[in-house]
Amino acid sequence: MATQPRRAIGRSFLWAAGVVGAVHAAFSLYWAAGGGWLLDTVGQGAVQLQESNPIGTAALLLVVGAVKLAGASLPLVVELRPVELRPGARVRRTIRFLSWTGGGF
Repeated sequence: MATQPRRAIGRSFLWAAGVVGAVHAAFSLYWAAGGGWLLDTVGQGAVQLQESNPIGTAALLLVVGAVKLAGASLPLVVELRPVELRPGARVRRTIRFLSWTGGGF
């Protein structure tokens, strides 16, 4: 009986982490598109890099944003699938490891 409420709480945290991760990725994608809002909060070096090499910076930020978005959504995709369609425990552990590692960066 205690498993259901714990699972619901876990899913709530999973969704919250996915939303926060997607917002975090959205900023990288926004800056890749040339936006400048809050870019100075990253550091003056980021502002100078975007001004001196906008195409290279945009390409880098597109990759970074895509990786962040994948890291934010992959755990949701895996966990929210029906039980019979979920990957095995080894794959889930690998995804969890990669997600935690990515979160550290």
